[in-house]
Amino acid sequence: KNGILKSDNFNISNEAIKYIIDKYCNESGIRNIEQILDSICKKYLFEKEINNHVLDLSINNLVNIIEQKPIMIKGESLYRNSGILNGLYCYEGGGGGILKVQSSIVNGDGRINNLGLLGKKTTNSVQVIYNLLKLNQINWGLPDDLFKTKDICINYGGSNEVDGPSAGTATVCSVVSSIKNISVSRNIGMSGEIDLHGNVLPIGGCRDKIMGSKKEGVTKFFFPIDNKYDIDKLDIDIKNGVEIVLVSRIEEILLDLGLINS
Repeated sequence: KNGILKSDNFNISNEAIKYIIDKYCNESGIRNIEQILDSICKKYLFEKEINNHVLDLSINNLVNIIEQKPIMIKGESLYRNSGILNGLYCYEGGGGGILKVQSSIVNGDGRINNLGLLGKKTTNSVQVIYNLLKLNQINWGLPDDLFKTKDICINYGGSNEVDGPSAGTATVCSVVSSIKNISVSRNIGMSGEIDLHGNVLPIGGCRDKIMGSKKEGVTKFFFPIDNKYDIDKLDIDIKNGVEIVLVSRIEEILLDLGLINS
């Protein structure tokens, strides 16, 4: 299929394949690994046939062959700016990762502004969150003039349209983080729909969201308590090395992150 024959002496170790999966494949299926291995095979044959050179397939040289940035978050444990939270995404067919949610507070007249490409479900979710913030203005210690002299701007990272309610918990935490100028750890990720009363509602794709974002450095997850069955049936290797917190209310997450007082 890739043009490789036994006589070509193409040898790649199991350790190298595992490295490729861990560092370059962000989905539960095999599409990414097939594409990358196909690219490696073509480069191997090119070097052998054109340059009469045997390509080094060791782990140390793979980054030069693949020519892609490995999937990994590096640097400080905290985001440098407040208002940045890791939401989680998954897509049909398998795969998932981090959906970066960003918020900022600017002078205005109490509006909420959606930036980026948002579908109807996400747009509706933002309106629910806006009303939830107003409802809990006193309880969460939000400024008195917030909805009179300030605007809330929300942006969901990436160039693709975002359409779904599962970034509700991340959006609430992002906005409160921005309002209070409190940075949140980049190792935290969350997924959950929010209703008008602050209840955290179940979502789909827990497995793909954890697998993908775990590769990007997330080690602590917040999921709805109604997703307990989905979490319990996950393979132990998926849950190894991470903390999964199940919540029923958004206040549980805000308290854990130090964004509100008890």
